[in-house]
Amino acid sequence: MTVGSRPIVYFRADGHAKMGLGHVFRSLALAEMLRDHFSCHFMIREPLPSLHKQILAICESITALPITENHDQEAQYLCDTMLKGNEIVVLDGYHFRTSYQQAIREKGCKVVCIDDIHACHFVADVIINHAAGIMESDYDTENYTCFYLGLKYALLRKPFRENARNHDFKDREAAILICMGGADPNNDTLKVLEKCAIFDENFQYYIVTGPAYLYEKELRKFIQDTNLKINWLVDVSAEEMLHCMRKCPVAILPPSTVAYEYLSVGGVLYLRITADNQIRMNESFITEELAFSFDDFGENIRKEDHLPQLLDRQARFFDGRQQQRFINIFTNLVTSKTIC
Repeated sequence: MTVGSRPIVYFRADGHAKMGLGHVFRSLALAEMLRDHFSCHFMIREPLPSLHKQILAICESITALPITENHDQEAQYLCDTMLKGNEIVVLDGYHFRTSYQQAIREKGCKVVCIDDIHACHFVADVIINHAAGIMESDYDTENYTCFYLGLKYALLRKPFRENARNHDFKDREAAILICMGGADPNNDTLKVLEKCAIFDENFQYYIVTGPAYLYEKELRKFIQDTNLKINWLVDVSAEEMLHCMRKCPVAILPPSTVAYEYLSVGGVLYLRITADNQIRMNESFITEELAFSFDDFGENIRKEDHLPQLLDRQARFFDGRQQQRFINIFTNLVTSKTIC
């Protein structure tokens, strides 16, 4: 199905305080890369008001789906009420398992799965996994499935893709960025700050929390009581986040979408795992010597003296050319060309 001359792509992802917002944000990053060539639409359960606004800034429509724990029933609902049979459907979430994918393919649609845990048999036409060190053999798939794996397929928002071609660090301060994701369900922000207070070396701290953060009262009290110099930013735009990252030669982040964005900017990155699905990504970043474990954060904070070597490695992986790669992938899906 097309709108005008543009094929339709539906994005299906969820995000909330318990789950986090990573699936939604990386799906939106992909939609933003495709929207000049494809008609992009988003399907989500219970979107937060702020997410609703962000989605409509990129996609042409948003559909709030009925709440159900029966995922197969939801897939059938989409096939019966929304899908015509010749769209591309992008699934980003661990509950879109084999039977969900199969129902949509049987409708006639192409299925793209954004995945980072390879926990089921996949019948998708395409799998995108932007973790370093992942291999096709990690997956159980059909023989027609095409893989697009590794950091050259990083799902970055436009400001970060463009910055990857413009490494200029003249605005850097003696500053550390802390962002534990859009939801931070376990309040890792506060736990990280408590460790930073032990090893403070007179840094400025930029703390970023998202629209689903539930611990504002606790964080506000910590800021009032601490000697740390803290700038607290809430629900920032991509441009504001980029500006903040460019100030900070050091960052403490989960091994998730926000870490990819920081690596595209370049700097000393410490990783703190906040969810089990981040373990493989954490290992890959550290193995590739792109980042360090937050367990190593301490008195000898790796900052400016380590930047040249780090930035060189990071720049080799983040070249800013992701958009054209994804346009090619989806164009080939529409034309039924197989280029894996």
